Amino acid sequence: MTKMAKLALAALPFVAMSGPSLAQDVTITLQSAFPTSLPVINTIRQFEAEVEAASGGTIQIELAEPGAIVPPFDIQHAVSDGEIEAGYTAAAYLHGSLPVASFFTSMPFGPQALDYMAWFYEGGGLELNQRMYDDAGFDLVTMPLTFTGMESGGWFNSPIEGTNDFAGLKLRWSGLASEVLASLGADTVLIAGGEIFPSLEGGVIDGTEFSFPQVDLALGFPDVASFNYFPGWHQPSTMIELVINRDVWDGLTDSQRTIIDMAARTNAMRSVLRMEYSQAAAVAQMAEQGVDVRLYSPETLDSLRVAWDTLISEMAAADPFVAEVWDSLQAARTQEDTWDALTVAPMQRP
Repeated sequence: MTKMAKLALAALPFVAMSGPSLAQDVTITLQSAFPTSLPVINTIRQFEAEVEAASGGTIQIELAEPGAIVPPFDIQHAVSDGEIEAGYTAAAYLHGSLPVASFFTSMPFGPQALDYMAWFYEGGGLELNQRMYDDAGFDLVTMPLTFTGMESGGWFNSPIEGTNDFAGLKLRWSGLASEVLASLGADTVLIAGGEIFPSLEGGVIDGTEFSFPQVDLALGFPDVASFNYFPGWHQPSTMIELVINRDVWDGLTDSQRTIIDMAARTNAMRSVLRMEYSQAAAVAQMAEQGVDVRLYSPETLDSLRVAWDTLISEMAAADPFVAEVWDSLQAARTQEDTWDALTVAPMQRP
């Protein structure tokens, strides 16, 4: 089975449902941590429309932009507390207080998008993600809504010839990768996406990661940074989640919950397909704008990998749940690698 066929199987068929079980009406305020106009992020608008159409209008979703109700990094807490009904965000934004959360968004040298999806839907990742929130006292339900592939490896105003060049730089980086760079001497900070451009422009930060080329281009990074590095060692794939207040979720009918789940799975497939299709053109456009698009040296990637291996070993030794999540991920990747060894071979090109 091809990788694309695996992706198709990850999403359930999306069909409209109707009947007496949809009798109650509900309005869900859903705040995004990201501007919903951004490429691929904007698939949430299709999710919104499909949920409303499939439910016969009994579920109305009111999307709110970042910061409209609560700060972007506070969404999970606000949903849990009932301040808003739902959110579209990244678990990794909880990294400071809940480091294991980053494994449910992305991780350095992690799985590719289709393998990551397979772990969530078939390998127990979704159940572990929910358990993390339950054990931490959050009163919410989580599910994947968007998957993306590899991100840009970082934007800088000076070249990165080796890992020594990270030392002393103030970098906007998130999640587990921020700890890798900190171990190499960087000063890492986490700021919201909308604040990155002025921070780079004003010299508040020396470099950043945020997303894949299409989004970075839309945010204007080529105007304020000279070098864009690849590959995205820090985020080979990313999952952005939908979180819904537990009481709101429990108050829905079975049919309404099924509609939301199916629409979310459909959007997960849609997002990764749209992302994969569009990035080469975005990179070419950045190069036309004068961006120096470079590859990290093999030596730099090797050093980053060594730093990551050290970090994950320390985290797993200190936290049994981190160890359980990491072991689950590694088991899934071993299965994928074993299958790929039998099925991925050089193909004759047309």
